[in-house]
Amino acid sequence: MCAEVCAIGSVEVDAWTDYALKFQRWLQMNDSMLYYEFPGTHNSHISVAYGFGIERDYVSALHDGGELYWGGGDLNLGEGVDQYLSVTDQLNIGIRHIEVDINWGPWVTDTFEEGIVICHSPVTDPDIPVQIKAWADQREITDLQYEPSRLSCQATYVTFLDSMNEASVFCFEMITLKISKKKNIYICICIYIKKWLDTNVNDFVIVYFDTKWDILPEQAEWGTNQLISIFGDAIFTPEDQKQLFNGTWPSLSDLIYTHGKRLLFENQKEGWTKVNGTYVVFTPTIWNPYQYGADGLEVFPKCLIQYNFTYGVSFTRALDDTVEDSSGIQRQYRSIIDTATRCGSNIVRFNYVKYVVVWKAIYCILSAPTFFFFIKKKDKDRLKML
Repeated sequence: MCAEVCAIGSVEVDAWTDYALKFQRWLQMNDSMLYYEFPGTHNSHISVAYGFGIERDYVSALHDGGELYWGGGDLNLGEGVDQYLSVTDQLNIGIRHIEVDINWGPWVTDTFEEGIVICHSPVTDPDIPVQIKAWADQREITDLQYEPSRLSCQATYVTFLDSMNEASVFCFEMITLKISKKKNIYICICIYIKKWLDTNVNDFVIVYFDTKWDILPEQAEWGTNQLISIFGDAIFTPEDQKQLFNGTWPSLSDLIYTHGKRLLFENQKEGWTKVNGTYVVFTPTIWNPYQYGADGLEVFPKCLIQYNFTYGVSFTRALDDTVEDSSGIQRQYRSIIDTATRCGSNIVRFNYVKYVVVWKAIYCILSAPTFFFFIKKKDKDRLKML
């Protein structure tokens, strides 16, 4: 089974959006990170670009082109697929907050893959293959030419390794340098980000580990050692924040140009604790407890998040708006990204991001925290006037 996807790194970048986002980042460089915006994506690495979710159109055709829903929600066949583009292309079009789904290989893969693996669902929902077979039987199709385990961690990590193509060359070259002896997705994803940061020397990226359960000390040690091996001193750690900035949030200008820090890692659950005498991953996430949907936002000019004024005080993360319809199914009817951006939310999370929608993450802060100048794509002349 196959799908047409963009080659990694080949996605066209919209010139105006690229310029506006760069200008916005430049305006924010000397302020505390608390004022900075990091546009983000949901399940960043569970992408069609890597071979995940390519069964969806085929299965939908079996269902006469209908939507695919199980268990009260849109499960994307259970794979958690929420992106079309590779992480490299997401970064190229302006994304700066990357979400990585973390599972522990020996617990979720058929081959007991060593270390951490990147995938979303540990096992296939048993109702999904049963329903797919029923639709196929109605059409007298006896060979679907797909393996149900591909819809879970049991096989999706293999899908990724089989789909890396040209981009895998750099990854495997690094692996031969003894960063690791195995073609592990976790390592390859980190290397993709490292390669992008090496090319884009003025940028800073946040990587959120969506860890599916509290990992064990040996798992954290393995994962943290890989981060140190690949990124070294470029990681902004909790220890750095305490020792260099007395626990405050510095400007990105200070982080990048004075201290050489290019990214930070964060995690919501316990487990990524002190390894080899160093804390590398922020736990809980820097936006804890301010992750919110539409119900948690009072829109501009109030800009209250969960009833609090958070701008310049706490990091916040806005989710795409999810609404429950009359049938009880969770559907994403609309997005709160543009309204959250107008209120200065640090992280706005896109599903299926494309360059034509990234403009929703563009704004300029002119003076007081409650006064924002919101730029839409049609307002190009306003940007030139600043």
